[in-house]
Amino acid sequence: MPSRNFGTSPNLNKHLVDSYLETGQHDRALLDRKEPIIAPGVNIGNSSHIQFIDGETAILHFDYFTGLFTKISLNGEILKTFSAYDDRHKRTYKKIIFDIKKDSRNPNQSGVNIEEYSLWSESTGVEEEGDILALLLLREKATPQKMYVFSADGLLKYVTNLDYFLDNPIVRICLSNGQYFLITQQNQIFMAERRLP
Repeated sequence: MPSRNFGTSPNLNKHLVDSYLETGQHDRALLDRKEPIIAPGVNIGNSSHIQFIDGETAILHFDYFTGLFTKISLNGEILKTFSAYDDRHKRTYKKIIFDIKKDSRNPNQSGVNIEEYSLWSESTGVEEEGDILALLLLREKATPQKMYVFSADGLLKYVTNLDYFLDNPIVRICLSNGQYFLITQQNQIFMAERRLP
């Protein structure tokens, strides 16, 4: 079987994740957009992150606008979808959708506009035993950032506060050999080890 590469598609492509052969030839679409593209109108861009999981037998797609995880087989079968419920995220998400729909109904609207929003950190972390980490960027004034930890099956295990990063939230997380590498909004890099709550 030829080797394949996987990637997220441009903002207005009808596919979110595509598979390509090593020759660069398109192999298949693995995940499609749920929202139709409005032309003319305002569209939500593909704010998402993908990575291999389960020993590179599946792909995890994370939409850091909606907070939705989609676990996909390498053949394009959707194995699981899950997300975290958070009031702040729900309120902000609903307001953005309302404003976009209102803007699209504007009679002076022309062309295709793309709006991108990052309500969650732009990457997720997958630990060696399979736990999946997601960081919420939204927070009330003077409250810490929240980290959500899911099992490999998508069940929410716990939520923890990141008190140390109160004024400098984490926007990206990378895991390697039991170490966390945390990149903050101010482009500082921290290394940490896992500590159970």
